[in-house]
Amino acid sequence: NSILNVILSALFFLKMGITFESNLGSAAFFSMLGTFNLLVNLIFIAVCLLLYYICHMPEAIHFSCAGFWNILFAFLTVECFENPNHPRRFFMIPVDIPSKYFPLLVYAIWSLFSGPRLDWAISI
Repeated sequence: NSILNVILSALFFLKMGITFESNLGSAAFFSMLGTFNLLVNLIFIAVCLLLYYICHMPEAIHFSCAGFWNILFAFLTVECFENPNHPRRFFMIPVDIPSKYFPLLVYAIWSLFSGPRLDWAISI
């Protein structure tokens, strides 16, 4: 959506992508990337259809599920739950954050900038 979005996603994905690919191998990394993408999109479609038909929310049909952040949030969640006791630091917050809460913090901060998004919540 913007150049800032591309820069921030590259900063997050660079280290994660290198780590996952070196640990898993290229083919397994690519299949994991495709699996995350497919699962997030299918669950998103199912949730939107449930909201439309059961909760009678006609605007749920117009929700969007796009961008690389869906995959980044899924990778971030997997990485954080591999080492749940390892504390992390966010860019601008000088406090150690427990690894199991780190994806929720990133989601909360990104939601402040662009509003809460269903596809990001599903990715986590």
